[in-house]
Amino acid sequence: MRPETPIHSLLAATLTATFLTAAFLTAAFLTAAFLTAAFLTAGCAGPPDVRAWRASSVVPRPESQRGSPQDEIVRVQLLRSQLDLRDSRQLALTLATENPGDETSLYLASRAESDAVFLFSGAESDKRAVAALSALDYAQRAVAVGAKGADARAQLAWALGTTTHLQPMFDRTEHAHKTLRAINRALAVGPDNTTALATLSILRLRVATLPWIVKLMAGDLPEASVEGAVASGRRCVERLPSVEHRLLLARALVACDRVGEARTVLQEATVSPPAYPRDRELLREAVHLLQEIQ
Repeated sequence: MRPETPIHSLLAATLTATFLTAAFLTAAFLTAAFLTAAFLTAGCAGPPDVRAWRASSVVPRPESQRGSPQDEIVRVQLLRSQLDLRDSRQLALTLATENPGDETSLYLASRAESDAVFLFSGAESDKRAVAALSALDYAQRAVAVGAKGADARAQLAWALGTTTHLQPMFDRTEHAHKTLRAINRALAVGPDNTTALATLSILRLRVATLPWIVKLMAGDLPEASVEGAVASGRRCVERLPSVEHRLLLARALVACDRVGEARTVLQEATVSPPAYPRDRELLREAVHLLQEIQ
């Protein structure tokens, strides 16, 4: 697979707060502002209550008001393709509540919670954090009940990446390795899966751009380079030229001092009408980055 600086902008104020917090989206893996916040904005006052979060998001429906799970799964996909992330999320979470053992419902709920990260402002880091943790729980449950396809495995990788900064400080290196293993499993099934490639690009970029002292303290981090981040990001854009993918590619290009290329990528992102999920939510971040590098 950041934000008002979404998914990518997470290097925290101190070395300890920054370690691998910057590794992912702060919205938007929550910025980039995770990118972009994709890998979210840092710091949470305490462990978010996922159960309470879901209870406030889902109203159980009487049996008489429920459609067939297959028809409603199609409806979730349709709403999302129409860029209606809010209603798509609401129905996906409802389906997962009503069908807790169904791998497709759990996968869609996880993806919907990842979408939710982009629906909240940078000032709502607590909501972004709990949505990211909810996404991870759903993704793990989907795999546990038998989901083996590339999409479900890639969603697990994304959800792992967007929760790195929420792990205890000394668990983050292993969490990054766990994310990379999930990416590799997804790519083994679907080599061109854009969620897996996006997660890989963000992981490579954040690890490669960590300050040297942080890398020293972190120990055995996954191998990464900004050139690798560019390569993964470019594959994403080739497969699915969304604002999200163009934004993550542009950030990697900027890190390589290829600002002219990044500018071109961002100009393409900002002039194209929203056509893919999360385009509307990340357009402001793309415009902001373009203005920064003009």
